[in-house]
Amino acid sequence: MDPRNAVAITTSTVATFDQNDGRLVTIDAEGRPRWTYGRSGNGPGEIARPNSSRIIGLIGAQWIAAEGARILVFDGRTFFLFTEDGALLRRWSADSLTAVRGGVTRRLRLSGERAYLDLQHLAPRPHATTDTSTQRWFEVYESDSSSARLVAALALPALPVSQAGGVADGLAEAKPQWDMQQRCLVLSDGHSSRLVFVDADGGARDTVDIGLPEWFVDVATANEQTQGLTPSGSTMPEPIARARIADLTLAADGTLWLRPSAQSARGATGQIVWRYDLHTGVLTQDTVVAFPRYADQAGGVFGVTSDSSGYTVLRRVRVP
Repeated sequence: MDPRNAVAITTSTVATFDQNDGRLVTIDAEGRPRWTYGRSGNGPGEIARPNSSRIIGLIGAQWIAAEGARILVFDGRTFFLFTEDGALLRRWSADSLTAVRGGVTRRLRLSGERAYLDLQHLAPRPHATTDTSTQRWFEVYESDSSSARLVAALALPALPVSQAGGVADGLAEAKPQWDMQQRCLVLSDGHSSRLVFVDADGGARDTVDIGLPEWFVDVATANEQTQGLTPSGSTMPEPIARARIADLTLAADGTLWLRPSAQSARGATGQIVWRYDLHTGVLTQDTVVAFPRYADQAGGVFGVTSDSSGYTVLRRVRVP
């Protein structure tokens, strides 16, 4: 397992997807290999090579998901649905999504017979149902074998303009985040303290301010990491919305885990996280061994670390 790749957890299997190698690899609870699928290529039935499709996965994109005993993989053009024993149940094209428009994506989720995927379009476009003055939209689509349907949309502010005249989406700029459990979607613009909850079936939505601390990314430190990537003599413009939330995971027990964007949230003692309980509305801050990027159906959450020998370790994250 490469710790940069996404992981999905079924009732008895851990699966990881490496698009660069065109492989889905599964292991059992003791870490023994079970089965693999795929080879890299652009032919029918093969795993598409990175950046070869109209939907592009951002670095660290979670293009693998699980529900119960099934595993879903996406390669930018095709969805593959497997049993946890390795049987390919079906595959379907993402043409209905790319017909809407190509874009970039971060995450894949599975619910019933449908795939859920976020899309952030590379070019501005108006939105049919809400204010059209915004220049950017973060959207989550539902896809099955015959169609695609928009289930949630979040308006984002326009990006700042660089000295060279182009838009600048720097490391200090907030990035939208989302997750899904049991037909409930949660979306964040990555900056504000407000979260949007959406019913995937009926479309009902509710916006909740969860009272996050005023703790944001340090802009100067973030911009130092982009030195050499901007034109000579130019500097990254100030972000329109400073990053506050770097990642989020919605667990099956109703706990929403959030990773602060602030660089100081990660230290020698571990990773600082915010936990929001959807049942009680209580927000808690804790320090854990790793941010839990993955959840199972039983309410457990898991993070990936590397030990002193360089081995990749999947850890269940718990708090007292």
